[in-house]
Amino acid sequence: MSDPVALCAEHLAAGDPDRLAAVMACPVPDRPLLFALYATNLMLAQAPWASAEPLVAEMRLQWWIDALEALAAQGRPVPHAIGPALTGLPGAAIAGLLTAAEARRADCHRTPFTDAARLWDYLDATSGAICAAAGACLGAGSTAALHGMGTASGLANWLIAQPDLAARGRLTLAGARPADLAALAREGLTRLDAAEAALRAAPVGARLAALGGWQARGGCCAGLRRRPSGSGPGGCAARNSRVGSDCCGRGWHCEAAQEKGHKRPSRLSESSKVPVTFQKVPRGTASYCPPGR
Repeated sequence: MSDPVALCAEHLAAGDPDRLAAVMACPVPDRPLLFALYATNLMLAQAPWASAEPLVAEMRLQWWIDALEALAAQGRPVPHAIGPALTGLPGAAIAGLLTAAEARRADCHRTPFTDAARLWDYLDATSGAICAAAGACLGAGSTAALHGMGTASGLANWLIAQPDLAARGRLTLAGARPADLAALAREGLTRLDAAEAALRAAPVGARLAALGGWQARGGCCAGLRRRPSGSGPGGCAARNSRVGSDCCGRGWHCEAAQEKGHKRPSRLSESSKVPVTFQKVPRGTASYCPPGR
């Protein structure tokens, strides 16, 4: 497709359907910048996995870093099919992408995180930075709360991706036992609760930016090997199990969209001109491992 924004949406449909669902829950005028942000984040996430050779993987990632730095410093368009969609990104959003890109150098190597603190730093610099960048795209503040929401969401994805990550020997936590992963999941839920509490009083734009983490609670609960609260028949978790459902996980997320007069579509294709076809990929692989994400 020639439209770069539509191409961004296509990339998300194929590689990051959770964030595509989040964008489609936002009012139409807010979507182009979010499509561009999340599609670029997907490119950054995929780059380190394009080769098993760390040097080649870093070269691919460095290309994006150089292109984003040139966009930020000189306004030079990114020479990529989605590049024209990135020209409207605010400086803070580009800075967030660069923070995430630098942190993703860890994705290129097989060096495990030495402790939980290092893992949390990585999650804050990747998922946390992207969530805050989404807030910048929507003109919202609440940077600390959005970082917290994004970091908790990143942990949820990391927990879900553990089987694939362990098989590939990348982004693992040194010496982690099931009890350690459960402890991380509990801390993730604590951080998620704090972020949600702060965002309840935040501007609508900040709450819309947090929609990217709409599956975070379910992912953290999966890390505890228990069903989330309300996950019985017809409960929230049951509806969250498919992308594009009417439930986004927490009521205040939906309220944020409703305050702008936008009704969350029951099917993503209802309000999109982009043909949406989802491929079945393991949840959590968008940021951490191939294929697809």
